[in-house]
Amino acid sequence: MTLLLFAAACGHPPTKKVVSATTRPATPMARPTSRATQNHVTDPLTIAELRKGGLHAERIRCNGRVLWVPQLHRLAKEAAAELARRERRPLSKAQHKKNTRVVLGYLVRLVFQVMDTQNLGAMQLRGRSYKDARGQEHPLLIFRSGVTTDVTRKASCLHSLLTAGRVRHVVNLYGGTFPLHEFIRAERQLCEKLGATHHDDAADKRVEWRKLIKTEASYEKNRLLAMKRVAKLINQHILRPHGKPPRGNIYIHCGGGMHRSGMVFGVLRRCINGAEMSRVEREYKRHVAYRSPQRPGGYEALNVRFIREFDCKLLTPPSPATCRSVGG
Repeated sequence: MTLLLFAAACGHPPTKKVVSATTRPATPMARPTSRATQNHVTDPLTIAELRKGGLHAERIRCNGRVLWVPQLHRLAKEAAAELARRERRPLSKAQHKKNTRVVLGYLVRLVFQVMDTQNLGAMQLRGRSYKDARGQEHPLLIFRSGVTTDVTRKASCLHSLLTAGRVRHVVNLYGGTFPLHEFIRAERQLCEKLGATHHDDAADKRVEWRKLIKTEASYEKNRLLAMKRVAKLINQHILRPHGKPPRGNIYIHCGGGMHRSGMVFGVLRRCINGAEMSRVEREYKRHVAYRSPQRPGGYEALNVRFIREFDCKLLTPPSPATCRSVGG
């Protein structure tokens, strides 16, 4: 049976037509009772990073599953066309495209909720630390994922990150049109309840950067501006939230945990941790469900190029308050 998840919550849906010979499954109305509801960290690389930060992986109620289903875009187009036929009125190409986007958004939301796929990753930032309320120093971890839809449950992924994961600052990178914003509002409320701060980077359209570099032509024109905006995001809202040393670990997410999160995470991995680009790209591919050149998932070459060409000198060096006294 075809696995059903999302098209492109962090970016735009694929434009290349995908032909599927599989039979569509019956509409699922309840969450699967098997693996999809067992939210545990199982990825060995993520578990290793959690251990570096002194965390217990079994207490983090998140999963690293990620899937890519390009058929969703085709289904959205068919649904929008069928609705137009039933209404018996012609639509312009622009209106049909808009309606397709609306349908796609609800399909994405449905499979997010049904499959409960979170695309979790984590990384210890080299040479960076924070002090807890007792003055004890800890290595600084950066978590990443897609938007989580189970926020209101006490055993939710986000709740476990804010408690067992010692997250004290959350950064939302998703500002698209898909109907995911009620989850982000609930996320902010839970942060306030548990004493964490929340930054909605997508709320200010003046700091938009991903759309500036979506095509080859726009990339060449806007690359430097996009780099400066990403640097500002990292400097002011990740490395020093609200201009202060971090009080705990940091959690960033976009819609599907693929593109925006992957680019920011890749820049941090390369520029701060000094990772080889080959490792950075492998990690990027894992979070976009890349399987092969024939099954690239959500892979976007310009995302990887941006990480590779990012000017690391734009990032602020660590201050004594955020630099670990030992190790790193």
